[in-house]
Amino acid sequence: MNSKNLLLVLFLVCTMPVFAQEPDMTLIPYRKGDLWGYAATDKTIFIKPEYEEANLFYEGFAVVKKGGKYGYINKEGKVVIPIKYFAAKPFRTGFYETKAKPGDANSNTQKTVLFAGAAPLANGYEICIDTKGVQLPKC
Repeated sequence: MNSKNLLLVLFLVCTMPVFAQEPDMTLIPYRKGDLWGYAATDKTIFIKPEYEEANLFYEGFAVVKKGGKYGYINKEGKVVIPIKYFAAKPFRTGFYETKAKPGDANSNTQKTVLFAGAAPLANGYEICIDTKGVQLPKC
């Protein structure tokens, strides 16, 4: 391996943790029979098992599956985005450029957004949604 490739690999390995989103491990999925719920690390049950699948919490939301479809719950166990998607991914923070108003000194600015990928149809086409389940104009 030449020195340029080695430097590139070292750079990527060192920067990957900076971009990775860490799960919230205060509530973790647990299974009772065929259903999943959430418990604290001390095994105290917080959200009763009622889901076919339960994923870790990211940014305060967890993807759950019920009735063959996916939706999002908060840490209180309340469904905050309806369980209606054929696929769903965890929430994460991202950025996208927005056009500044005419005459503004900055021609482009960056907007921070909390978003998740979700597939509203069985064809697998994914859209980006915000924390209220509204489709975002950009991913």
